[in-house]
Amino acid sequence: MFADIEDSLDRRSALVFAVTFTMLSGSDWHGMPVWPSRVDAFCRAVEDPDDPHWNVRALASVGPRPEQVADVDRLRTLLLDGPDRLTADAADWCIRAMLGYVHVLY
Repeated sequence: MFADIEDSLDRRSALVFAVTFTMLSGSDWHGMPVWPSRVDAFCRAVEDPDDPHWNVRALASVGPRPEQVADVDRLRTLLLDGPDRLTADAADWCIRAMLGYVHVLY
């Protein structure tokens, strides 16, 4: 995405756009202050099928966790170290399990 923006704008404008975008919408993702809280809330939900997180989509409907993240402690470690360390199957599972929609108390 950034490369496309940089191609259509000068480098400074592209950097200003990226910084602004991150400041406005990126505080919940890896490397940002809320990420550890999001990961903790997600991992708690993964361990508890009755967690309110699953009111929209039941944990059972997401399917079994891939081998790489079958252990919740391993899942937590990988997410905190960097979601890019997940296999494609594990990342897909996290997306289907609505990692991006975990309710985090600020």
